Amino acid sequence: MAFCEFEIDADPPGCSINTTGFFAPASWSGSVTGTTTGTDVAHLTVTIQRRSDLAYFAGNRWQGNGVEKNAGIAAWLLPIHLTFLDHAET
Repeated sequence: MAFCEFEIDADPPGCSINTTGFFAPASWSGSVTGTTTGTDVAHLTVTIQRRSDLAYFAGNRWQGNGVEKNAGIAAWLLPIHLTFLDHAET
């Protein structure tokens, strides 16, 4: 008789973004930050999309298609320099 043992992880993973609000050049922190929740989170992908034209941030430019950025696990940080945040663009 074969015996098999397994465990079901009922704690779904989650993600929250800590960077919220409106920023002026002097108050911009230089990055978007957040945290993950749940057990055994092995990978997190973060994308930033600009609302005005739906372009995606690719690390050094805005482009038409999304780029996955592995931001880490638990507490994460994704840098975005002030020069990529145009006045009145969201």
